[in-house]
Formats: sequence, C-alpha cells, structure tokens
Amino acid sequence: MTRLPHRYIAQRLAEGDKGTAPEKGAALEDVIAKTFCKVPGVGFIWRNKSNCAGSDEIDMLLYNWRDRLGLPFLPEYLLFECKNWAKPVNSSTLVTFVEKIRVRRLEVGILVAARGITGNGSELRAAKDIIRSAFERDNITVLVITRAELEALRTVKDLVALIQEKFGEFRGRGFILISDSNESMKSAHARRSPKKANRAAKRARRQRPAP
Repeated sequence: MTRLPHRYIAQRLAEGDKGTAPEKGAALEDVIAKTFCKVPGVGFIWRNKSNCAGSDEIDMLLYNWRDRLGLPFLPEYLLFECKNWAKPVNSSTLVTFVEKIRVRRLEVGILVAARGITGNGSELRAAKDIIRSAFERDNITVLVITRAELEALRTVKDLVALIQEKFGEFRGRGFILISDSNESMKSAHARRSPKKANRAAKRARRQRPAP
C-alpha cells in the first residue's frame, strides 16, 4: 500500500496559508501534483499554461494511462483547476472552468476547491447547477475535491477510492454531491469501505453507452 506524503501535504498547505493569493494557489497545485502523480498510470504533463491567444490558463494537465490499479474509469487526460480560497467557488468560476474543458474537447475536469462550491446541501443550485448543466448538455463530468478531503487522505488507495466514489455518484445519479462538513465525514467512511467504492464504480460503468 503506497502512502501519500501526508506531512508534506500539511506543511505545504500551511506555508501557502501564510502567503499571498498566488502563493496559496501554488501550494494547492503542488499538493495535487504530489498526490495524483503517485497513482499508478497518472503523470504530469504541464502546469499553468495559457492558450495561444492568452485568454485563458489551465492550472494543471495530467495524463492517465488507465492502469487497472489506478483510475481506469477516467479518460486519458485530466484537467485540474485549483482554488485555495477561503470561500466556496461560485457559479461564474465554474462556468469558466467548464468552458476550458469544452473547448479542449475533454470529458472530465477536476476542481480542487478548498471550501467546496456554492449551493446548499444536495440542492442543485448556484455552482452545483452549472455542473449539472454541463453534464446534461455536453456530457462533461466535473468532480470537486475539497481541502478537507485532501488532508484526510493517507494512502494512494484512499485517493483512488475517493475519486471512484465521486465519479460513481456522478455518473450513476446524473449529478454530483458536493461535500459539506457532514458529507465529508460520510466520504471518509466510504473510503474506509472499499466495497462501497467498487459498487459505485460498477454503477458508473453500467451508465456508459455501449460502443
């Protein structure tokens, strides 16, 4: 069982907390690169790249070889947006991120939002409704990971189970459940129960259309 650098994660995020807004963002990006690149088959491509016109910037792009011990249920390229903000990410920011995914003809984006996104509980409002709309209109999946969820991870297996759970819930139910404090506790419990994560992944596979 490969362990994640938990001390590094805590230390790097604490360093970011003492810095400017760009430094906070850089700290979260460092943590994401350090953790996700430990998943079998996942590796770094580039970070903080702008398009040719300079009109938008992507925080991070990772490749995914779909290793059977890694993230075989996700596509070959994973786009990341990191928001180490003191408040939830709003709907306008989600609109921008979804557009970045769409114009690059990708299927999945992962938003790492320190305090989650706007929209109360399981209600599909505010930023949550943008995610629902992107899925229904363009089959774009946006997974949201919070800082609390990152800090709770101890092993690569925990990280894979977290992504399986989120992807399975999203594809199986047609929308995403974003963690509030209570849901984060449920998520941690699910990661300690691999059978639940496997059932979620199976539900996701059944949702995929036949070729």
